[in-house]
Amino acid sequence: MTKPQIRVLIVEDDLVDRMACRRALAQDPDYEFVLSEAETGREGLQLAHAQKPDCVLLDYRLPDLSGLEFLAELRNDLGEIPAPVIMLTGAGNVLIAVEAIYPGSHLSKCATSFSTPRNDSP
Repeated sequence: MTKPQIRVLIVEDDLVDRMACRRALAQDPDYEFVLSEAETGREGLQLAHAQKPDCVLLDYRLPDLSGLEFLAELRNDLGEIPAPVIMLTGAGNVLIAVEAIYPGSHLSKCATSFSTPRNDSP
């Protein structure tokens, strides 16, 4: 049986993080992920417009654009973002998440990793 294909654009400047995304997606038993990668926001925008991916994994901190600037430039003539975007950040900043999902951003998902200390002691 042939697995359904999902075209994913990974826009991430860190090689180790791109490799982690590749490994995670390769483990999915139900889908075949066809990956394209960009190290900068500008390169990612070119690939997004040319390849029309089904989903974009977007780093918030790129060398040339922030994730929010990328989203603003990704919008089509109708002001819509043409594919679901999952924004990744290690910054752990709630304000970034709020800004990314603020009404009108049309961001489908925002994945952030928060590293807040836990105090489990009584």
